[in-house]
Amino acid sequence: MSDTFCALPWMHLLITSYGGAQVCCLARDMLKEHGRQVSLYTATLDDVWNCDSLRRIRRNMLNGSPSPECQLCYDNEANKIRSERIEESRHWETQEGFTIDVARQHTDGDGRTTIPRPRYYQLLVSNACNLSCRMCNSEASSRVEHDAIHHAWAPGHNAGVSPRWKGDRAVIGPGHHIGVRAYGLRPCPDSAEYQIIDRAIFDIPVLPATDPPVAIEYVFAADSAFPLDLSLSLNGEQTFQGRVEAGDGPLCLPVPAHLLSAAPTLRAELSVAASGPALLRRTTLIRAEAQARSGEYVVSRFSDKTKTLFEQDSFLFGELLSRPQDLRRLYVTGGEPLYSKALLRMVCYLNDTGHSGAISAHFTTNGTVMSETLAEQLRHFNVVRMGVSIDDQGAAIEYIRNGTKWSDVVANIGKLRAIPNIELHAIPAVQIMNMLSLADTLRFCDGIDLPFGMNLVYYPDFLNVLAAPWPVRHAAADRLQAYVDNDCRADQRETVLSLVHHLRHGEDMCTPERMRMLMLFTNDLDDSRTQSFAATFPELLRLIEEGGYPWTDERRFSRRETVGP
Repeated sequence: MSDTFCALPWMHLLITSYGGAQVCCLARDMLKEHGRQVSLYTATLDDVWNCDSLRRIRRNMLNGSPSPECQLCYDNEANKIRSERIEESRHWETQEGFTIDVARQHTDGDGRTTIPRPRYYQLLVSNACNLSCRMCNSEASSRVEHDAIHHAWAPGHNAGVSPRWKGDRAVIGPGHHIGVRAYGLRPCPDSAEYQIIDRAIFDIPVLPATDPPVAIEYVFAADSAFPLDLSLSLNGEQTFQGRVEAGDGPLCLPVPAHLLSAAPTLRAELSVAASGPALLRRTTLIRAEAQARSGEYVVSRFSDKTKTLFEQDSFLFGELLSRPQDLRRLYVTGGEPLYSKALLRMVCYLNDTGHSGAISAHFTTNGTVMSETLAEQLRHFNVVRMGVSIDDQGAAIEYIRNGTKWSDVVANIGKLRAIPNIELHAIPAVQIMNMLSLADTLRFCDGIDLPFGMNLVYYPDFLNVLAAPWPVRHAAADRLQAYVDNDCRADQRETVLSLVHHLRHGEDMCTPERMRMLMLFTNDLDDSRTQSFAATFPELLRLIEEGGYPWTDERRFSRRETVGP
């Protein structure tokens, strides 16, 4: 097999609810056209399927050259870890006869494929979720998105997409919004308002190339300590200094065009001096209504700009599922899939077209919810492979996956297994906080005859198992080896042994900076959630300190008079 070829650039596309796309979930970058991240809000599926990035990746693979997006698979193969590239290529060769030679037949010299549509979609249909897991981010969880502290740590890949525009306005704060990263704001109890701590910073990474924002508007709560002395800097240039009195109404300030001419990004820093709290109710970008003009940026190609991508029928049924006869695999993730209305609509549509019997449906669920209606519709699919995120047990999983009730997970596993065509398996997300207890979690799975796979957590990097001090890595590897020697089923040995090898021989990523970030992050979330790392993981704490990293009580965002980096 080629050292660089993978079937996925011809077979698969990952699409987020915010319009971004990736060649696969492990890719290190989003797909781009002319150097800018593609968006299915402005480009058709046909355009994205043959965009610059995908054409380059296909050319590289057919020429035997590596692609930077695929580095994680190359690294895993070098470390003898399960490789998505190898597994997917074997699957598509076995099931569909798709090989590198077939790929050549369907690809021109520029990397454009004649295969009309992906045969496998991974869809992040929504970030709606009932949990805020420690290793998650705002793109994948609405609970994280609306958690001021966790969002500041983990805005997700969506930090590289535009804020959500509705007509000529995009609300960017003071709560946390996709496409925006905020600092210096503390949520007020029992209120939608946020207190500005010295200065409020909004980072908006991607803005329209044409019709950029012409103004930024701040609305202060009536119970702020007026007068407020304000100073606004945009991209480092002071654009306003003045005073706002009670009753003045919204502060609407222009955004000079020259500040966005070099790069379509904006950092807005509003400094405040007052005798008491300055309470921000809303921050909005304003621009002239964008018009669809040839060659220029269009906010949304859809007539109803208030709907998300997977709420647009013209996209869902006119593009995404326009060739249901070709579809072989549908993998829905992002947030909690069993919450998703879009998922139910897609499943019902595929049933109605009569093609669901040839499709395998894949989902990853946190196991805390159960949809009887969806379960009934899924009975018509060829097979349904459902992964349950069982990272740990009892108090430990309730700490890691905030909002979980362990007894509900156990009960729902029993309900799901009663559905005939559902193949259920556990998928622990392996990271620093559960690596010591992982062997016991796998024994739990064996005890209820539940097969398992593993997902290694790579981001944030301070949760990566390779970032753990050596005493933690040695202890985790020894326990997993003992599990393999004494308890592990024969068909699961290779999976566990690859992780043992990874822990013993993988790169040493433990640095003082990563350990400091782990402590800051953990302390922040413990403080905001009234949880205790020390009480939940006393052995892990002891081994970290034995590795030369005494735990501190320092925090970064939670209850601190600071505004971030």
